[in-house]
Amino acid sequence: RLLARGLRRSMQQLTIFDRQGNVVTRLGEVGSYSQAAFSPDGSRIAVVKNDPDTDGRDIWTFDIATGKSTAITSDAPPDSAPLWSPDGTEIAYVSDRENTNAVFKRAANGTGAEELVYKHTTGSQIILTDWSADGRYICFWAGETMFVLPLTGERKAIELGRERGGRFSPDSRLLAFNSNQSGRFLVYVKDLAESTRAAATASTPAAAQVSTEAAIGGIFWRRDGKELYYLSQQGGQGVMAVDVLGTAPFQAGAPRLLFKLPTGILAPAQLSNVSSPDGQRFVFAVNVAPRRPAQ
Repeated sequence: RLLARGLRRSMQQLTIFDRQGNVVTRLGEVGSYSQAAFSPDGSRIAVVKNDPDTDGRDIWTFDIATGKSTAITSDAPPDSAPLWSPDGTEIAYVSDRENTNAVFKRAANGTGAEELVYKHTTGSQIILTDWSADGRYICFWAGETMFVLPLTGERKAIELGRERGGRFSPDSRLLAFNSNQSGRFLVYVKDLAESTRAAATASTPAAAQVSTEAAIGGIFWRRDGKELYYLSQQGGQGVMAVDVLGTAPFQAGAPRLLFKLPTGILAPAQLSNVSSPDGQRFVFAVNVAPRRPAQ
């Protein structure tokens, strides 16, 4: 009940911004949303839609051009963390069933049956953050640990360390992520193959620091790999951009602010595709005035 009342007080509007922070369009009705994510072609948005009256939590999509919405899930277990497949035909998501988090996927048009991808047995909540462009891996974190899940073979998750928010580079060779190894959360980039090899030997691969201020997730690579984005907490939440100067080894320019968000964003570390593939548009579930309680 407390959660339901909290959702009533906290309502959002799906809002798309340009690089200067101007509103491009708003989608759907005002409601309770979180974890909005662009499709790989930039034409649709996947989002978690909450029902304030029942505490239900399902995955929906919105077509940007028409505003049409489609329910991807409509079941009793709470669903979260939607991820688009690289070709945009499927959506992976987390479902909490019998106190166990599992990853499922379903057609992105809402048809057909869901398919179990992976079941996490540690009891920790799973937060999906990326599906690699080559289709081979899903990245997620659970508890304080980040994992890479191979989608072939045994589908045994590979533990990468006390990190979160992992995002694959467009060539699937690098992994950007959040870590508080310095005492505050910053964005780093490391080699994916080296990281998975190091996991087998319990060693720590080198990582290049990207952000200079506290970062709270929302990491995203531009499709051409020449720019990297993340959300900063410095003086309020803002979208930061960094030029990628080299990848072997990884080198980045100085972070620069694109725009400040008008309100705080819920669950920032869980955000995935906050940017369109070309880095020209950004989507967030923006807080709006609370709904008046029924008399």
